[in-house]
Amino acid sequence: FAPEERLKVYLTNALEAGIKSGELIPGITQIIAEESSQAAKVKTDISVTVVLGNPPYSVSSQNASKRKRVLNQDERYLADIEYTGSVWNRIYKTGKAGKTITELTHIGELLELYKGKVRLEGEKNIQPLDDDYIKFIRFAQYQIENNAQNAGIIGFITNHSYLNGLIHRGMREELLKYFDRLYIMDLHGNSLLKETTPEGNVDQNVFDIQQGVAILIAVREKDKPDYGSTAYKSRDGVKEMAKVLYYDLWGRREDKYKFLESASLDNVNWIEVKPTEPNYFFAPK
Repeated sequence: FAPEERLKVYLTNALEAGIKSGELIPGITQIIAEESSQAAKVKTDISVTVVLGNPPYSVSSQNASKRKRVLNQDERYLADIEYTGSVWNRIYKTGKAGKTITELTHIGELLELYKGKVRLEGEKNIQPLDDDYIKFIRFAQYQIENNAQNAGIIGFITNHSYLNGLIHRGMREELLKYFDRLYIMDLHGNSLLKETTPEGNVDQNVFDIQQGVAILIAVREKDKPDYGSTAYKSRDGVKEMAKVLYYDLWGRREDKYKFLESASLDNVNWIEVKPTEPNYFFAPK
């Protein structure tokens, strides 16, 4: 490394917009402030084209979509976002100094892209869409939407509930509209649903967890026409939906590991799924 150069790994909460406000740990305030500043610069100034990870899965998320705070001065704040069926309208309110208000957080604002349609259709319980892994998928899509090329790749392993969950239909539609190809490998292993292989044999999780998981590789190619679905813009229907390539991986953990060690996009026997409205299921029915 050159003088003053550092390893480009930053400690931050990826779902927050910038420098985290609040109480810092006594004694290392300056260190944390500098780390937050460097991380915020990456979030706002650097074109991120690849997002990889194994984000947490938790409906009881610590990354709230809304938060309460006391206004220090008279100010305008983002209270909510309303989807009309064609556009997203930001709802701003003005509060007086000293008033306790409820506002959307950065990730809460972004997540409305996945929530708006199902809320408009009358869904009462959209709590599952606040799961951390869904927030991270939305965060990753946002990074691709806002880089200089408007292109990139997401590679995640997450909870697999979004593949066919009814409440996730708006999320699936947005992924289909923005990306060009979606590679989905369902690793199953859901002991909560007592999953077994199609032959009735043992199916194990690749992790020591009960929730089944899936790999998602989402590809947005450079110079593709924007279909108009960047957050809060109207839908123009310019671009075809993404091509969905799907694979089921069943069996014992060690067999899944062995398969994954040699698997590539080119040698997996993907099947093409053609999701259709209104639910846009990703897994074959």
